[in-house]
Amino acid sequence: MRRRTTILFVLLLLVPTLVVGLVLTRLLAHERERLAKGGALAAEAQTRAVADQILVALDGFEADITRQLTALSALPATNLAAQLQEWEKRDPLIRNGFLLSAGNRLILPNADNGLTAEERSFLARFEPLFSGRTAWGTPPSDTVRSTPATRPLMSGNLKFVPQNWGQSKDHTESAAGWIPWFEGRNLYLLAWVRTSNGLRCGVEVEMNSLLARLVSAFPEHAPAGQTLALLDGQGAVIHSVGATEYRPSLPRLASISLAPTLPHWQLVAAGNGAVDSTRGLLFVLSSVLCGILLLAILGGGVLLLRDAHRSAIDARTRTTFVANVSHELKTPLTTIRMYAELLSEGRARDESRRAHYLEVIVQESQRLTRLIN
Repeated sequence: MRRRTTILFVLLLLVPTLVVGLVLTRLLAHERERLAKGGALAAEAQTRAVADQILVALDGFEADITRQLTALSALPATNLAAQLQEWEKRDPLIRNGFLLSAGNRLILPNADNGLTAEERSFLARFEPLFSGRTAWGTPPSDTVRSTPATRPLMSGNLKFVPQNWGQSKDHTESAAGWIPWFEGRNLYLLAWVRTSNGLRCGVEVEMNSLLARLVSAFPEHAPAGQTLALLDGQGAVIHSVGATEYRPSLPRLASISLAPTLPHWQLVAAGNGAVDSTRGLLFVLSSVLCGILLLAILGGGVLLLRDAHRSAIDARTRTTFVANVSHELKTPLTTIRMYAELLSEGRARDESRRAHYLEVIVQESQRLTRLIN
């Protein structure tokens, strides 16, 4: 019976404790998910804000380059070539300038005066455009436009991915445009305008200088456990901030495309989605408090069970003691009563026997006194 009572007590202790533990675990898991979602939303908002700053900076840069090219296009061809060369020398954002006649004859760079290695590389890079094999206003196909960043951008050595396709709705050629151009895995930007006499003048942007200006939009630090990275079309890191180094294996919290100005490029926030350290510490403290609560319940139950066990042992000890004392007291009392009855009934007529009976009564009385003491 006592064993059944103990088992019942243990079950009554463990079952509520397990139920409370499961409820607290579920609540903590729900809170963790909520904090993770909050961190992901915060990371997405930050990524979008940085991407917006980059796109605004790119739009301003494009507008400035187009405005200067438009102003230069009003000059005569001889002055235009000289001004393009001067612009290329003074502006670190300009890598190469070019001037192309209506018949696709290069006026600048001028091969007659000898070409530098950089100019030869520039002409080889954009040869499909300058030779007329690729139209300046050819719009890209939907396949190219929707190519993900992880997909190879090149099927050959060159792929033309223009931004302002140079055509209006009636397919008439526009007077200016921007062409994002891929050679291998490298992205190049080409800006051009068409003059009134059919010439095309333009510049190639120095990407390193442009990116150096764009990274100023990045925050100095990323949230703990996260990284904010600018990826090119092949997934290579151009620039990143954060204590954690960007790796493709990191879970992505947000991904913002920088197309069409920088096609296939992305701004990515990756990491564990944790929120700030204060909320993280609060979550840890909540977990510790829940653990302390469960331990307190179990500890209190164990103490109660131990006290009940001790009380049962004490009760058994008292019962045994009382039974033993009763037995020890009963023996001398029985002897005293028996000899006293014999004497009172006069059955012991011999004086020596009466003396013996009295002696036994005295001895048993003394024994009883010792037991009681």
